[in-house]
Amino acid sequence: MGKRSDLKRHQKRFESHLRCPANLDTEVDDRVLIGSREATLGHRARDLGNSVRSAVDGRGSWLLVGSTVTFVYLAWTLLTLMHGSAQDFIHVGRSFVEGSQASPVISGFHGYRYDGDIGYDGQFNYFMALDPVRAASYTDYPAYRYTRIVYPAVAGLLGGHNPDLVANTLIAINLAMIALGVAVLGAWLRRRGRSAWLAAVYGFYPGIYVALQRDTSEIMAFSLVIVAIYLYDVAPRLRFVLPAAFFALAGLTRETTLVFAYLWGLDLLLSGNGRLRHRVATNWRGFLIFLAISFGPLLAWKIFLLVWLGSLGLEGVLTPIPFSGIHYLIRHEVEMEQLRTVVVPAFLCLVAGAIAIYAGSRKVETWALLTNALLYTAFLSSPSFEDFTSSARVMVPIALALVLAVPYLPQRAKTLFWVSAALWLAPMIFWIMLPVEGGLQELIVHRL
Repeated sequence: MGKRSDLKRHQKRFESHLRCPANLDTEVDDRVLIGSREATLGHRARDLGNSVRSAVDGRGSWLLVGSTVTFVYLAWTLLTLMHGSAQDFIHVGRSFVEGSQASPVISGFHGYRYDGDIGYDGQFNYFMALDPVRAASYTDYPAYRYTRIVYPAVAGLLGGHNPDLVANTLIAINLAMIALGVAVLGAWLRRRGRSAWLAAVYGFYPGIYVALQRDTSEIMAFSLVIVAIYLYDVAPRLRFVLPAAFFALAGLTRETTLVFAYLWGLDLLLSGNGRLRHRVATNWRGFLIFLAISFGPLLAWKIFLLVWLGSLGLEGVLTPIPFSGIHYLIRHEVEMEQLRTVVVPAFLCLVAGAIAIYAGSRKVETWALLTNALLYTAFLSSPSFEDFTSSARVMVPIALALVLAVPYLPQRAKTLFWVSAALWLAPMIFWIMLPVEGGLQELIVHRL
């Protein structure tokens, strides 16, 4: 009985559709439309997910990490300038300005924001940018300061040697160089099969923040080193010229960058297959050309400084007496922030480099890590340990070398990488991340 009633019900429904075929078409169209919409939404969600994954860790991730790091620094800079002046970044010492009347541009400017009698190193870049010829009278060690000429020369050229414009130009150059350095380092890491976001460890190393905050040359110098290393990999036919030219510019910006140039020159000398003697015999001419281009401009400039200023300007951050800087730090009151953020990570990097070399990972990048960590832990002079700002800036090459070595570190050494990165990045949360977040919130709520 039940089967017959069901059969009649289905028959009536079929006859109804025959009488009104539009009902059947409408029902089918609605199902197709709903299915089409669901499929479209699904495709859009997948496309969005793929785009996010591609941006975060795809081919374009190097650009995203460079933009992200630069945005944070740019936001901090603009928020700082809202409550101050570009002159605050220079830290001019009153004694250096008032100690000479040789330059009308330097002595005649009345907009200085003095930072005591001594000030900080950025003031010498500012003076050289304002008046490249007469600024020697306003510096402590003229030949030494003039050795690092590229950063102030570019700022003076772009700023027209105008005191107000140059003050802003010094900051703008450092921001642009942060963007260039972090982005290119991210691209280099991608070529090595690693996440481009590891470049943020270098970008947010505290010494980079200090250099931006005080108009010093480390940011520009090591960004030029990163470009040189990238070109060394991507343009093997131009290794003798193009990377060496960028190393030369880096050396004229900060001479300690030539440690990287020499190590990459040795890599060029030893590259190829076969026995060591055969490789050296094949590559020695290119090696000499590479060194001549990398070191030649600095040597020529030093000779010019000797003739002009009567000195080679060899006062530097390194000393031939091992661990004299650490000994100085121990004898005096140790600043805990300097110990935790600079000294301890530097020794961890030294151990990581030694572990990598001992484990057989003898790439130029691991040698660079070991060499830089050894130089700046064992042979860093005592004045560089006077305070956190000095030692953090000087040890920027250790942070760069550690990130470059990541693709070749054994597992034990990678643990030291993450510990060092944590010690570097933790204070940056309080120094730059939280101020940026709070400043943007205040700007949005109260000013927009």
